[in-house]
Amino acid sequence: MATPVKITRATLAAKAAARWAGQYPDKFYGEDKLQIGAALQALGPNPGPDAVDLAIGNGSWTEVPQCNGCGVERAPAVVQVGEEPDYDSATAYLCGNCLIDALRVITSES
Repeated sequence: MATPVKITRATLAAKAAARWAGQYPDKFYGEDKLQIGAALQALGPNPGPDAVDLAIGNGSWTEVPQCNGCGVERAPAVVQVGEEPDYDSATAYLCGNCLIDALRVITSES
């Protein structure tokens, strides 16, 4: 099991350049992808999420995952629990309210 990880727009923005380079490593994917990668690199190690969205052209790379507990979208933060995300991994994203509810359940007497 992986260590729980807090995910926010800021944490996603900080990883965007490396994730982009991993997904679009060379000219095979087109010059436009290389230009976006260069723009992301130029933002530095801690870019703002809005700057990343502008460089990419959409907000999909800084969008916090939906909570798998209650289904809330656009939570300011979630915690990733379970396995590292992969095609068929056992991974869940939980918002703060669902984490508190889970803690209540596990610490209850019954």
